[in-house]
Amino acid sequence: MKMKKIIICLLIVIFAVCNVPVSKAEAGSKVNSKSITVDSYDEYWKQFYSLIGKGYNEITLTIKGNDSLKIKKLLDENKESPFTPSSSYAKKYMDKSNWKIPYLIDLFHYKVFHKFDPNEQDYIEENIYSEDEIKFADGYYSITNLSKEMYTKWNDQYYLNYNYEYLWDPEFYSSEESRYMWSEEKKELCVTVELRGKGSFEHYTGDHDNMLKTFSEVKKLIKSWKMDNMTDYQRISKINKYICDHVTYKSFPDQNPGSGANAFLYGEAVCNGYAELMDIFLKTMGYETVLVTAYAEDFDFTNDGHAWNIIKINKKWYAVDTTWNDSQKDSTKYLLVSQKEMKDHNGWALGNYKDYTLSKTRLSKNSKSKLKLTY
Repeated sequence: MKMKKIIICLLIVIFAVCNVPVSKAEAGSKVNSKSITVDSYDEYWKQFYSLIGKGYNEITLTIKGNDSLKIKKLLDENKESPFTPSSSYAKKYMDKSNWKIPYLIDLFHYKVFHKFDPNEQDYIEENIYSEDEIKFADGYYSITNLSKEMYTKWNDQYYLNYNYEYLWDPEFYSSEESRYMWSEEKKELCVTVELRGKGSFEHYTGDHDNMLKTFSEVKKLIKSWKMDNMTDYQRISKINKYICDHVTYKSFPDQNPGSGANAFLYGEAVCNGYAELMDIFLKTMGYETVLVTAYAEDFDFTNDGHAWNIIKINKKWYAVDTTWNDSQKDSTKYLLVSQKEMKDHNGWALGNYKDYTLSKTRLSKNSKSKLKLTY
């Protein structure tokens, strides 16, 4: 009997331990880093976009050889940002088959560094917080007094990491900031790409994590629906209904209302969030689709900015407006419709996809077209 009580007590303790909530620190977003070395200009940009598309949130690229100077010159001139799908770099080097890259790329920026010499006493004392208890002795500044997050050592050179938390004056960096670490002796260039907001927000990887989670969860959801034998109309109708049932139009939610990931995870969005979520569903299944951002005649009969989707089925384009479907008694009013039925979206020819012409008739419910799913 005594042994039985002991076993029960042990089981209770084990259950309690297993159900202790994870602390915020443990549950917070983690850095998923990747470092790679290349020796050519083309390979640099291919890896740049490839690693972003694979879901890494901190990427360090080192380039050696003659092409390192070519990359350094581009960074110094800063003529164009590569952190947008419309950049010339992305158009040339981004893997077009990986539709996830455009969703992730604009969350990134270059990590900024500032080279310094530990022997420069005045520089250290003027530009680093006094709380760090900087110690200078025997003509040398001990780097061990700095937090490891404050600096990077590379090729026997020291670089302060660009982080306002550690600086007296943000303007100090703005005049001399550098997007790379450079070794003149070895002709090597090291660039780190990280998510915007690091150092400013506790869980800076949140938007990135939400997007990756949405990609994964949407794929699971589609598989659970077993849509292989459904027609294109049935599949897209099901997605449209799901979005209308699970997302509410809200102009000022707690999360970014224009994000398809936030629409999926939190159930609140504006038109762009609705359209992005439909775009993610469709691209996960393998449909050729475009997210249109243009103008539409709103309920007050004025042209307002709006977003919706067009989908290619059997070589014809059809439109879906889940935002407006969500506000109709008939949630299929703007489901796979024709050019004529989108006439109240009268600013669409002024938008960014004016070259797409919709079908002359909507897709019939009885259509037998059925794309082979690729998820």
